[in-house]
Amino acid sequence: MGKGQRARAERAGKREEMKIKAAKLKRRKKINKIIGICVAAFIVVAIVFAVAYNAIAATGYFLRNTVVMSSENYQVDNAMMTYYLKNEYYTFANQYSNYLSMYGLDTSKSLKKQEYGDSTWFDYFMNQAKNQVNDILLCAEKARADGMELGEEEKADVDEAIESMKSYADENNITFESYLSSVFDRGINENDVRRALELSAIASKYYNQYSDFLEYTDEDLQNYFNEHKQDYVKADYMKYTFTASIASDATDEEKQQAKDEARAKALSLSESKSVEEFTNSLTAYLTQQEEQSRAEQDSADSEEESDTPTVEEAVAEAIENTKNVMYYPEEDSESESAKWMFADGRKEGDTYLEEPDEDATTFNYAVYIITKPAYFDDYETVNARHILFTTETYETIEKATEKAEEVLAEFNSGDKTEDSFITLAKENSEDSTVEENGGLYENISKDTSAYPESFINWCYDESRKPGDVGIVSTDSSVHIIYYCGTGEIAWKSSARIGKNNEDCESHIDSLAQTYTVTSKDSQIKKIKA
Repeated sequence: MGKGQRARAERAGKREEMKIKAAKLKRRKKINKIIGICVAAFIVVAIVFAVAYNAIAATGYFLRNTVVMSSENYQVDNAMMTYYLKNEYYTFANQYSNYLSMYGLDTSKSLKKQEYGDSTWFDYFMNQAKNQVNDILLCAEKARADGMELGEEEKADVDEAIESMKSYADENNITFESYLSSVFDRGINENDVRRALELSAIASKYYNQYSDFLEYTDEDLQNYFNEHKQDYVKADYMKYTFTASIASDATDEEKQQAKDEARAKALSLSESKSVEEFTNSLTAYLTQQEEQSRAEQDSADSEEESDTPTVEEAVAEAIENTKNVMYYPEEDSESESAKWMFADGRKEGDTYLEEPDEDATTFNYAVYIITKPAYFDDYETVNARHILFTTETYETIEKATEKAEEVLAEFNSGDKTEDSFITLAKENSEDSTVEENGGLYENISKDTSAYPESFINWCYDESRKPGDVGIVSTDSSVHIIYYCGTGEIAWKSSARIGKNNEDCESHIDSLAQTYTVTSKDSQIKKIKA
């Protein structure tokens, strides 16, 4: 019997005692004595059971024998579900590591005890995991129906993923079992992780095959673009907001005066006839504000420290912060500034004054100026191959650089062809996809976050030509890059990916008409997190 059941039994015993007190007084001692014996015996039994339960739970027996999602031929138990849940959680935590406090997510606390909207973070991540498992099961069923099985390549990928976990455990001087228990839950073992990975692998194999099968004409991409302008059409602008400074005890007359002053400043800025005039006017205003703010500081606080920015630096940063990008509004958008920005005939230098609503409690007067009217990315992307060296393998960036220079020298001493680069990539690169693509990445856009800034800058250097090879570095990695040439037009590449994803999702949804996936939410909730 678990701790919760023991607590409920003890509370029941106390309620029974209350009833006894209201009964005949002459029976009180006798009955209380009997209840005391019963409760004592119950606690002894409960303790023995709890010890046995905890010992069994530590083996993962209950997780492994509780099927929570299933289709006709596949089952996902709570051990596997724990893996999928934690994978969603860790992916999110890594991707948004710098913003977790902003999201209200504390990685040191239980997900079940942290609110997320009207539910908890456990519910959020579990819903993500359930959706993922649902798609995995549907794809796995379709793969089975098509006679698809895991090949040597997919099995090797699973082995590599597990070996990577084992290497991490070794590096941190803990057993693999301890690693899995700390990352997922006690009792989770290698076989549980392998079963989850293999199920994902067969589903991915089918998904990728279907995805690769899809082809699109230029007309298909243009139609997709037209239907999703909010993802592609954008405008560059600057925005500065003047806020009426109103004291909490201000009179109506004082409030009106503060609003009038803020509006007058905004109106003056909005009368700028060009981006240059707007920038110069705002710079002058911000400089005055910054100097005044510094002059009002106490002498003890006004001593400039070595890391304190100058007035010019502070103003330049403030100007930079006014620069923004706005995407084409959705059809149901109520944003007046967005409607204005993408209206027909809008041009560079146009300004717009956004005033507060009638029922506003804070009076903001925002001034917009267009620096680049509606456009989309019609430049050519680039194709490049790379060989990756990381500090995880070479300990320091200096050692990684030394190894990269050694490999580059070997390349330069040979025929310096793309084929020879591919051979060196397969022999040296730490990129896990190198065996299948030879280090090739196609249609790399300027604004992608998938590659380091130094990598993008090198690829988009105006002097770059096919066959160029160079080395770029980050704080933790070194890349030898081989420039292959230009790729697809940026918006077409993006539209192709977007339409492919949309079509694949629609296809998976359609599989639900053929295959049924069931879920046991009451059992899923028992997972610890």
